[in-house]
Amino acid sequence: MDITYFMNAKPIWAKGRTGEKNLTCLFSTRMEKGNYLLRLTACNFYRIWKGGVFFGYGPARAPHGYARVDEYVFSVNSDGEPLVIEVSGYRCRSFYALDEVPFLQAELFAGGKSVCYTAAEGDFVCSVLQERLQKVARFSYQRAFSESYVFLRPPMECYAPLHPVEVEETQSVKLLPRRISYPVYDTAYAVPVECGAFEYGTRGKPFSDRYITLNEIGIFPRDTLETYPSDALNGIKYRSSGRKPICGDGDYEVYAFDNSETGFLRIRASAEAESHFLVIFDEIALNDPNNADTPKEICFDRNACYNIVEYRTAAGMFEHICFEPYTIRYAKIIVLSGRLKIDEVSLIRYENADCKDFSACGGDKKIDQIIDAAVRTFRHNAVDILTDCPSRERAGWLCDSWFTARAEKLFTGHNRIETNFLENIALSPDLPFVPEGMIPMCYPADFSQKDMYIPNWAMWYVLELYDYSLRGGDTSIIALSKDKVYALFRYLEKYENDSGLLEDLEGWIFLEWSKANDPAYVCGVNYPSNMMYFAALKAGGKLFSDATLEDKAARIRSSIREQSFNGVFYEDNAVRAKDGTLERTGHISETCQYYAFFTGIATREEDGALWKCLVDRFGAFRNPLAVYPEVAPSSAFIGNYLRMYLLHEYGYKQTVREESTEFFLKMAERTGTLWEHDDIRGSLDHGFASYIAVLLLM
Repeated sequence: MDITYFMNAKPIWAKGRTGEKNLTCLFSTRMEKGNYLLRLTACNFYRIWKGGVFFGYGPARAPHGYARVDEYVFSVNSDGEPLVIEVSGYRCRSFYALDEVPFLQAELFAGGKSVCYTAAEGDFVCSVLQERLQKVARFSYQRAFSESYVFLRPPMECYAPLHPVEVEETQSVKLLPRRISYPVYDTAYAVPVECGAFEYGTRGKPFSDRYITLNEIGIFPRDTLETYPSDALNGIKYRSSGRKPICGDGDYEVYAFDNSETGFLRIRASAEAESHFLVIFDEIALNDPNNADTPKEICFDRNACYNIVEYRTAAGMFEHICFEPYTIRYAKIIVLSGRLKIDEVSLIRYENADCKDFSACGGDKKIDQIIDAAVRTFRHNAVDILTDCPSRERAGWLCDSWFTARAEKLFTGHNRIETNFLENIALSPDLPFVPEGMIPMCYPADFSQKDMYIPNWAMWYVLELYDYSLRGGDTSIIALSKDKVYALFRYLEKYENDSGLLEDLEGWIFLEWSKANDPAYVCGVNYPSNMMYFAALKAGGKLFSDATLEDKAARIRSSIREQSFNGVFYEDNAVRAKDGTLERTGHISETCQYYAFFTGIATREEDGALWKCLVDRFGAFRNPLAVYPEVAPSSAFIGNYLRMYLLHEYGYKQTVREESTEFFLKMAERTGTLWEHDDIRGSLDHGFASYIAVLLLM
């Protein structure tokens, strides 16, 4: 983009520290009365404090070697008002924040003139936020580091730098427009729902997970950590009691939001003595929600996250806002030592602003509740790109995005978030552990292990580009993506057999979380993968007016129908016999049937009996032990969503409403969001799930 954003500003960081993991720097200046424009970008993330008040967070994520520029317009009413920009530089591999040189590039304008800017000899004063401990555990495999703080003075005073450090200019990156709306920053308040005391029982093994021990992703070794707060939870037992005005050693309090919320956790309290306390949180309490007599079981690692924020604070007033966005329904404050009066537990929301007022009042309270949960789920997962979940990963996964993008069009009337998402992929460079020509399975991301790519998701990328074009997408983004699409097809050609079908495809062959993904089902010639290959070639041909691709797709369709269909069902795969011929394995999944109809390999006209069987006998509530036990049932995603899509497309809208109510209502009632699975494993706030609103409303 040939746009000049900065007149004088250069990217800078604390001198000699660009290679350090998990470093937080503060860049500060003071402003006179007047009207200002602030332009800035950063790596990895910034937070703005204007006059000591939270003002903004960003930037929107960009590809390797790029950064998106934000702009804020504001007034200053008194001379000397401070402006502080807090920037985290994580320097680790993750699916959320890129492992690139950290920096801030910022410039303040007044009356069209530059009055303050970052540079080696610029006007912003840099210091390191010592209060945020650097050597801590990762938050998850997919995200960077957890948060632990030591405050020897009131937390908000720590954002007024005391010890300036030298800065150095870092390598410039290419700049991109933000393009999208700025997030919602309103406040959600939690209420106390339980308090009591805790004691220690038998301690078990110290907590560990791959993100604690896997050096390849960028960790601090366990024996070098400055703190490891999960140790304080080992063997802990809770006993609920009446509410206490002050929590002392061995006390706890639980706070709850009305629904699962995503944003920046804020704690306001009074410390009557030097105190050490933890905040653990999750989207759900694991025990029976209808049993008020047992302590709420909040498991910090249920979703493979380190959902712990640790504080050590001097006596006095305490107020702090976490730097990273989290997803929380329940928060438990555990006082390990000291005396603490909790005044407020709240959260500054970090959500998509474009559908804030979207609502559906169709007269069916259950359906309306599901749609409300779908909207909330979308808001949490469409802030800067389309993400899978706002908690464990915040990652931009393909396939998920095909569904979430359709929800964006419904909720906002446009697809600007998707445009950023697709532009990021189009501009992505060659990545380690991703073969040349392959599309990264999620992006922006850094991968750390061999075969960390999903060829199936790359095929979904082509389908999404075509779908994006039909929804009026930016033609320049489609043109920018063309080379990626053709490079993908050249990569896949290497795996074509004499029938033109993909055989022994490498990487993570992923269809869904069900038996359809067992190695025995996906080896050899996997027909659902080839169904997606057919669909991708057909979509690419239409997208770029390439008859050669469409002709190839037609040949592949004939081969799949001939080889996979056994007269009743489409089988999942075939493998080579000793004589070299392909033999079907007899493996049959429900999901394979949905892929067949979704891609157009099967049609109601050609496969009427199978279609009737799917409508009448299959679905999320089939008993697979009694009804077609030879057919492995589908998982929530993607099989059951493909089912809903197909029912909707073929006019079975009442069936969609009935099955949706039974499937989604429990989620909407318990968390106010929609889940990754049909149980409480994993994320309980998953972006693709918002797509159900499209099927219910259109």
